[in-house]
Amino acid sequence: MATTDPQYRAEDRQTIVCLYCGKPQEVARRAMTVTCRFCSKPLQLEDLIIKNYQARRAINTCGIVVIEKKGQIISDKILCGGMVVRGQVKGTIVSRGPMLVGPEAEVRGDVTAPTVAVGLGAVLSGFYKVGQKERVIEVHTPTPEANSSDAKSSDANATVGEVTEVAGNSPETLSGPRAPTQPSTQPAQPPVAPPRPTLPPRSAYAPKPIPKPTPQPPLPPIPPRRP
Repeated sequence: MATTDPQYRAEDRQTIVCLYCGKPQEVARRAMTVTCRFCSKPLQLEDLIIKNYQARRAINTCGIVVIEKKGQIISDKILCGGMVVRGQVKGTIVSRGPMLVGPEAEVRGDVTAPTVAVGLGAVLSGFYKVGQKERVIEVHTPTPEANSSDAKSSDANATVGEVTEVAGNSPETLSGPRAPTQPSTQPAQPPVAPPRPTLPPRSAYAPKPIPKPTPQPPLPPIPPRRP
């Protein structure tokens, strides 16, 4: 006979968060696989324990992924309900629950989790996004291409009667089409040649006289050698 005790029902069920739509829902505690009620995608509920080297393309489970001290996992993307790292892991990690990195563990890759606890001596490499989704603020700076496209669109929306010209320092607003310009009747002035540079006089280029060498005194005679 099935029991209808509400306390028994509460203890026999657990709340999980969908890995894809992020919405919480209640499921049976003994269930291994369920289908999300909101996005209709299959969800794995079992915990995953890694004790050796494994290479997987993707890991998707609402349970807790535990990597033991001698375990090593390499994956493109890991979606889990929580993670405990005591060994080595490499890949993009998205955890819906808390993440614990033990001492002397190694995590290489981008991590997204509500909370992260790191032990002494752990090695972390990657971009970490920690906190609730509604509390994280992302700032997008506009690029120069976006600014130029916005300026072009605003110029295209301007009407003909709102054209503004700047003559010197005083802007003038023109209403209607621009009047044609009349050609000037003044004769064109010939171009003025630049002045020639002044050259130094020719005496500056005359050769300078070479001074005569002074006569040296004669050397003393060398004494004869003794026999």
